[in-house]
Amino acid sequence: MERLPVLPLGQLVVYPHVVLPLALTDPKAVQLIDEIIQGEKRLLLGVVKSMGGMEPPEGAVMNTLPHQLYDVGTLGTIVRMLKLGDGSVRVMVQGLERARSRTSRKARSG
Repeated sequence: MERLPVLPLGQLVVYPHVVLPLALTDPKAVQLIDEIIQGEKRLLLGVVKSMGGMEPPEGAVMNTLPHQLYDVGTLGTIVRMLKLGDGSVRVMVQGLERARSRTSRKARSG
């Protein structure tokens, strides 16, 4: 079982074999991308659930708790990254395959 960083996405699903551009402005998301780039460039692209009838904001939702994510996400890789002068990052992520998150299951059941 591989431990991967999770990028929680609101109102976005990255499917396997699809390349998607993301504009990330949240400092936590930018820091996470920096750490991923220095490693194997792989991450879990998680999808944030609707809570209480409210849709999550579109894009990276970094204050998400594990139980707020669907159990299945997409194993992804960062294809390209561009840092901008304002501190934001533009990344191209590619979905590789479906992946199940064990953390979100444990958090919900226990």
